[in-house]
Amino acid sequence: MLLGSGCYATASTQPGYVYADAPPAAYEAAPQTYYEGRTVYYVHDHWYAHDRGRWRYYQSEPPPLVRYRTHVERAPSAPHHEEHFVARPRQEAPPAVRVQ
Repeated sequence: MLLGSGCYATASTQPGYVYADAPPAAYEAAPQTYYEGRTVYYVHDHWYAHDRGRWRYYQSEPPPLVRYRTHVERAPSAPHHEEHFVARPRQEAPPAVRVQ
């Protein structure tokens, strides 16, 4: 089986999983959550997990991950404010005034 990311996968002995020879492309930027004791990443319509030195994905999406994904997909986007990315010059503190 050839995956969209260009890596080959093999069926595992555990039902519901397929092991991949390489990590999914750009998984670090993909939506992620914690499931079955490990972090899972939603990449190319599959949930991937790192398992004992190998990558695997679920052949069918588990119901808890369906609920999580649909909740995230319905959530409003975070506002994008340019001013957060603009470096501002450091302002000097006003000179101290000595009171006698």
